Amino acid sequence: MRPHPARVPPPDMRHANAEPYLMFRRFIDRFDTAVKVATSAIQDMQTGLASAGALPASVVVNATPWAPKVVAEPQQTVVSSLHTLSSLWVVEALAAFEHYLVRVHATLTRWTEVSRATPAPGLTADPDGKIALGRLYDAYGWSKESVSPYLPTLEYLQTCRNCMVHRAGVVSDALSKRQLPEGYADEWPKIQGNAFRAPSFPEAKANDYLALEPRHSIFAIALCNRLAKDVNQRLVRELGLPGLIHHAAHHVLLADEPVPIEREYLARRHAPNDAIAHMLDSRYTVRHVPPAEVSRILRELGVWSRIPKLYAPLVDAARHVQPARRTR
Repeated sequence: MRPHPARVPPPDMRHANAEPYLMFRRFIDRFDTAVKVATSAIQDMQTGLASAGALPASVVVNATPWAPKVVAEPQQTVVSSLHTLSSLWVVEALAAFEHYLVRVHATLTRWTEVSRATPAPGLTADPDGKIALGRLYDAYGWSKESVSPYLPTLEYLQTCRNCMVHRAGVVSDALSKRQLPEGYADEWPKIQGNAFRAPSFPEAKANDYLALEPRHSIFAIALCNRLAKDVNQRLVRELGLPGLIHHAAHHVLLADEPVPIEREYLARRHAPNDAIAHMLDSRYTVRHVPPAEVSRILRELGVWSRIPKLYAPLVDAARHVQPARRTR
């Protein structure tokens, strides 16, 4: 009696991540490390001030290209520097999130063109190239219920950013009228039973200087990440399995700057549909996609003919790279 063939599980997209979110997560890792390293260095300087009473000589004397200068209030100078950096970090966090939304819109636009679906009506970038979060949801008919608790805080941070970018940190009338109430995050959904650690913000009086701290920049990127996760889930559902297969093929082979496939994998001379299925699993967390399904869908979309031609040189290059010699 012949044994029954092993049952192949169906494709699993429950934990899928599209390329825009992967790139945003990489930014968050770099951002988080940079904020903590710089803050730690400045706090060490503050500790040194407590004993020495002056800024390090490397700052005062060797501050090339500036001439040597006497700092009258070194403690206040260090605190002010931290406020300036914190403001810049908030600006950077929001800029990265807005760029993420642009990438999401580009992904959806590409899929619309390839699948010949009806494009989202009326969604265009702002004159400065930005895509507003609310307009993205409205254009694709996504419910904003999951993100609506966070939108007032996001708008507050965006108003802070405008003051930093356009007013050198001086509080505008708009920001002074948009204060975050006490306990503004108390009703936010908990994740794995944990509440969101939301810091209080300094009172923003019109024409005063807005003094932000490193915790505000860490909070800003954490809030953006929570919103980005929701957008990623919507994007994955919008693409579906065919869209994710094309998404992987695009970023692995068709893009101008493709995502690299591991050299060891290429050297084993797998077929191109195997390689795309492998990248769906290893990079985009789309499990159990049969290679035959990959090639079938890409043929239906009219892009398969390009795939083997782009894949073959990668295999040849990987097979001709000599592995590095081991050293004792």
